[in-house]
Amino acid sequence: QMNLQEVFYKPTWKLFNELQEFVVRDDVALLRQHCAQHKDLPIDHFTDIKPQFQLQEPGYNSAITTVTRLLEAASPFAKLEVLYDFLKEIENSVRDYHISLGVTPEEANEIAGVMCADDFIPVINFIMTRVPAHELYPELLNVQQHTPGRELNGHGGYCIATLNLCLSSLIQKQAELKPSEIR
Repeated sequence: QMNLQEVFYKPTWKLFNELQEFVVRDDVALLRQHCAQHKDLPIDHFTDIKPQFQLQEPGYNSAITTVTRLLEAASPFAKLEVLYDFLKEIENSVRDYHISLGVTPEEANEIAGVMCADDFIPVINFIMTRVPAHELYPELLNVQQHTPGRELNGHGGYCIATLNLCLSSLIQKQAELKPSEIR
């Protein structure tokens, strides 16, 4: 059953995204380039990811699946829920991976539980090379613009700020490349 937000946003969200994508088209192009260049690189190529978070396959596949749901959610609140789930799924992936290596569930929870923004950002940067980040960026900007401020003060704001920081850093890195470094 649809709520009032979904009734309003379902027909209009695509227009909001098209407008946002037009406004940030240069950044979208840089994200598309970055993802094309890095999509096949193994996780150990991403040297800023701490060793305990460099998960081998299936690694972050469930987090990848979760973040792509952002494109399907029908309202800013539903999209915010996807962002919550995404960060939680990264922690779950870390925990489950370490359990698969023989670590006790308590120890695995401790490893996953100490993740902070400095740990999430490199992991999210890796994940963004595995998803259509150039499509997620306008979505994220629209979620930020269409979510009431009170929702952005707590965990919602942390989720948006963290993902926005990641995408902005990827855009900046790609913009700083010399033409010879772009494949």
